[in-house]
Amino acid sequence: MEPGHGLTGSTPLHAVEELPEQPAALYLTEVAHLHQGVPLCFGGGFYVDPVFDAYDTRALVAAAPEEASTEPVPLDMPDPAGIDYYARLHPPASRAVGEGDTVICGFRVQAFVTRACVVGVTGVRTSAPVVTGVWNTLGDRTPERAG
Repeated sequence: MEPGHGLTGSTPLHAVEELPEQPAALYLTEVAHLHQGVPLCFGGGFYVDPVFDAYDTRALVAAAPEEASTEPVPLDMPDPAGIDYYARLHPPASRAVGEGDTVICGFRVQAFVTRACVVGVTGVRTSAPVVTGVWNTLGDRTPERAG
């Protein structure tokens, strides 16, 4: 992601001021499994910038696109001293969350602390998304994976 935070509208200053750049990055993951009834999503790269005081993080969780506008659920960020393989989600008891559900986070991500790929997508604004490339954390283009 660095030095692209200005381009993606995700610098720390964007969190506290209205700036010309619009946020254009998200962290996309999924519910990996439930442990004692608590949904855990895959982590890797979860990062809350240390320039901020601690704050609550939330995520959109949806099994299908029409559920994407549901109320965000609290998400426990892994301890910065630990390895962030998973993060816990805390939906209300009335809300069913299952393995494979999509999880969308909007906090500032850091690609250098993950093995996940960075995927460029165009056409989101016009509801015609197209993957323009997939890169590893070193910035090397990787072969697109089918499916």
